[in-house]
Amino acid sequence: MNSLLIKKKHPHIVFYIPYYHDHSNGIKILWEIAYRFSLINKNTHVLEAPWGPKIKRPKKYDGLVIDKSSLAYLDDPIVIYPDVFHDNPLNAKSSVKYLLAKPFSFGNDFIPAATDYVATYSQMVLDKKILDQFYFLNNESEYFKNIDIKRKKNLVSIYYGKCRRDDSYKYLLDIINQFEFVEIITRSTPDNQVDLHRILSQSKLLICFDAFSHISLIANIYGTPVLFTDNLFSEVFRDFNQKIYGYYYKNDIRKLKTIMSVDNMQKVSQSTVKEIKRIKSLEKKEILSFYNSIIRHFKNINEIAYQKKNLIKLEMAKENFAKFNQDYWIKKDLFVVMDIKAMYVFHLVKFQFLLKLLIKLNKFRKLMVGVAKKIVSIFTFQMMDKNLQDVYSNNAGLKPTIDAIKPSYTSDIISKKRSQKNKNILYLLYRL
Repeated sequence: MNSLLIKKKHPHIVFYIPYYHDHSNGIKILWEIAYRFSLINKNTHVLEAPWGPKIKRPKKYDGLVIDKSSLAYLDDPIVIYPDVFHDNPLNAKSSVKYLLAKPFSFGNDFIPAATDYVATYSQMVLDKKILDQFYFLNNESEYFKNIDIKRKKNLVSIYYGKCRRDDSYKYLLDIINQFEFVEIITRSTPDNQVDLHRILSQSKLLICFDAFSHISLIANIYGTPVLFTDNLFSEVFRDFNQKIYGYYYKNDIRKLKTIMSVDNMQKVSQSTVKEIKRIKSLEKKEILSFYNSIIRHFKNINEIAYQKKNLIKLEMAKENFAKFNQDYWIKKDLFVVMDIKAMYVFHLVKFQFLLKLLIKLNKFRKLMVGVAKKIVSIFTFQMMDKNLQDVYSNNAGLKPTIDAIKPSYTSDIISKKRSQKNKNILYLLYRL
């Protein structure tokens, strides 16, 4: 503890962030930014928020972690919160809000104090003309060695993440019919990174139900074009923090053959890799700039004119967030699809009378665990009405959760038998 009391040139900075989790790009980014700050300021710490399962984290982060009792020994630390905390749970005098997503979109509010420093992750959250912005890519360069366009299979992958329900997905049936192999990806399946990257790297197309996800960027690294079912952010990508080369929408389906050509996939991969390298080359400069912006803010915040200017920016940001939520986001029902069962709910919820009946049946604990052991109805799954609310949310406060994931490796990934089962499921759901 004495090390915390040493006279310092830099202020103490505390990142209050969830437990490290390998399946959440946002959480991984927060931990890595904290680590990079510690290279600038040795008085940088991480206080773990009890959010999700506590799993083993990379060793380089171990020296950052303190417990809550240590806060009493820190002289007015600057506390950095991600957007899962809309208030100031540690009652810090100097509070930073780093927004990875738009407030109000997932039940999270936006109620900063007049003295708070608020920054956003990307143009996806808010235009950088309104609030400061820090766009950070984690370890994408480690995937470059696995790029091999010519070894791709006749495989289409379908990703369900943060999904807004549309009226019909029948148009996807003709697309799926063009492929020999079909894989379904959710926020927790496959349950290991090896299988996930194997699927993305060998796919010729990724159909993405999430209007924006880090998975879409990884797919582009591998040269896999991404077809979004939700065009909510299509205009944002024109002025995004990095150039986007392989994102497509419903009106591009007629060009699918060209989009999936070897030449286009190589172009997508090479251009994406080049752009990531450009961003990474500026990384040290951008991290230092973000750090200095935070320090400068709290040096100036007691000046009346500066505080008034800051408050105007925050009010403008809140107005922008509320308008986007009202005009666009809540127009469609939001689902966070954590697993295959939640995918069924996503498609079946418009038939609520049927869905409630199926939930009450509650006959089976798992779906399709082993075809050889027992036959499982895809219409029956274990989920009580209370659990339904965790998956399906419109205006209710949706709080993100991270389920414990047991690492394993799936031997039948990209197999014909598995693909046929996936096709049967999707044929049924997309016809509804």
